[in-house]
Amino acid sequence: MNALRPLRPPLQPVRAPRSRSRANPYPHGQSNRTVAFEVAAKLAVNLAFSVVAVITLVKIMPYQLSQQEKLQEVRSEVSLAGGRVDRLNAEFSRYFDSKQTRSAMQEKRLWVDSQQKPVVWVDKNKSPIISEP
Repeated sequence: MNALRPLRPPLQPVRAPRSRSRANPYPHGQSNRTVAFEVAAKLAVNLAFSVVAVITLVKIMPYQLSQQEKLQEVRSEVSLAGGRVDRLNAEFSRYFDSKQTRSAMQEKRLWVDSQQKPVVWVDKNKSPIISEP
């Protein structure tokens, strides 16, 4: 009998090829002086950006503080107006309520009920004072 033979030879682990490490990542023509100049230029540009940012923040701070004060004033005025609006809403609903129309008109002295009679107070020393209920 024929023994079964493996179709493929057993796999061997494959080693990755070694990469060559470079001591200097720059092309051969650049020296340490060139790298130092590049780093110094980057630092100078970043320092200039930082100085501009700080100067801008210093100039913006007074404007921001004045805007905060104005906002506080507006908020206080809004709260005062809110109370007035609530009061006016209550009056508005009262004047347009059919059950309270008579009392509202009497308060404003625009209308007097025909069934009511005026009361006259008489003081002995003064002229008569007429008051309505």
